[in-house]
Amino acid sequence: MWQGILNNVAQRDDLRESNLLVLGDRGVGKRSLIQGINKHIVKASNKFIEVDKMGSQYSALDFSFLYVKDMSEKDAIHSIVTADDNLPRLNVWMLSDPEKKDLLKKIVKPESLDATAALIIIDLDQPWDLKESLYKWMLLLDDTIKEVLNKLPLDKKTAL
Repeated sequence: MWQGILNNVAQRDDLRESNLLVLGDRGVGKRSLIQGINKHIVKASNKFIEVDKMGSQYSALDFSFLYVKDMSEKDAIHSIVTADDNLPRLNVWMLSDPEKKDLLKKIVKPESLDATAALIIIDLDQPWDLKESLYKWMLLLDDTIKEVLNKLPLDKKTAL
């Protein structure tokens, strides 16, 4: 799954930034997942701040990013990505509090909807809450996307 998202960003002709919304309750491992992807797949280093040190445990909307390389290239798997490589960037936005869903309206915009993906992380330590948690985050995502879709012309909606 991650290979598909990363390859989609890396193989585009433009260097436009893409967005990944990572939704889930506090403590489910959103940041750990992004750090693991960076460490084992992307292998990026940022000249300003280490990817592992981005973000905050206490922010309402946490932010990180990954430089994305084309994994289908032979040497890409073992190469380390840096800011100087002029690669597309995948902005990663992490939301832990559903009450702060209005912050997503600043990120999910009509012109970037085709370059936006969402991931919902569920806490498997509490299986009795899976359905309720998934429903909560899907409803939040649905409300956000519907609002953005209403701003698009019909032909663009159809294309999406």
